[in-house]
Amino acid sequence: MSACAAFGPNDCYFLNSPTKWSMAGLPPSVGALFTKQPKIKEVYDMALGPDGSYLVAYLDHTGSRILRSDLPAGLETWLVPAAGKGVARDIASLSFILGPSKSYFAFDKNGSAWGNLPPALHAAVEAARDKKGHFKPGQGPQSVALGPDGSYIYINTGGGGVWNLKGQNDVLDQFLRDSKSLHGVFNILSPCRPGIYMTVFLGGGCAGSVPTGCSDNYNQFAADWKQSRTRRPSAQRNISSSVSIGRSLLKGLGLVNNLLNAANGNNGGGGGGGQTFVPNSYTGRNSTDTSNFWSPIQSAASDPVQ
Repeated sequence: MSACAAFGPNDCYFLNSPTKWSMAGLPPSVGALFTKQPKIKEVYDMALGPDGSYLVAYLDHTGSRILRSDLPAGLETWLVPAAGKGVARDIASLSFILGPSKSYFAFDKNGSAWGNLPPALHAAVEAARDKKGHFKPGQGPQSVALGPDGSYIYINTGGGGVWNLKGQNDVLDQFLRDSKSLHGVFNILSPCRPGIYMTVFLGGGCAGSVPTGCSDNYNQFAADWKQSRTRRPSAQRNISSSVSIGRSLLKGLGLVNNLLNAANGNNGGGGGGGQTFVPNSYTGRNSTDTSNFWSPIQSAASDPVQ
């Protein structure tokens, strides 16, 4: 089972629920993936940069692959260190986000890479690493989102995080403040439009403020996602190799949750506030809040940086 979501320029979007793909306004090369033959089997993750760049991780009849265009140089090198030698990352667990000003954050089960992050986020990520460059227990990325005007959300595998929404979404900001743990909570910000976001809860909840043209498909995504948490596996899209929920990020939700369960001795995850956090509209009200940082609530295996 896989799911992911991405917003991009001119209100383009892609929603991948456990059983359905919905999209509008995608770059032609990306849109062509969904008409090619043989048909692709799964989309692990997708990011649509505000400058027209994009990155797609997907599965077709030949195996796991990526499609990319105009990526930041550091991200390109991390993915493909030597031209013509193929992708060096684990594509099925790969998660990534493309933000404004060539900012990016990417990680797979083996390592992480980032560049041009907002200064406060960069400082927080550096502080989360030990002297060897590995993330400290519980400090590695669970969900990363990069929005316009330097806004961001970084949720770590310990259930804490750091964020600054720049006054663009007071309801989401208050939810993050009030939550005692963000285990199983995954956020997507539009890198282009303030106030556009989705939050997905492992327990089946979903909240968001999306472009008008996306509303019906978002509602279908939310209903499908909720149902998928109680549906028998045979009713879902039959992709046994994918255990991820796009962490952009929904990507890697299944993978991260499994890692957290293994590290913490849990049997499963729940959505917590997902049942009470309701969709909202962008109000445009300003917030005087600056970045907030939580200490991890629980420990989890660290994610080495390469």
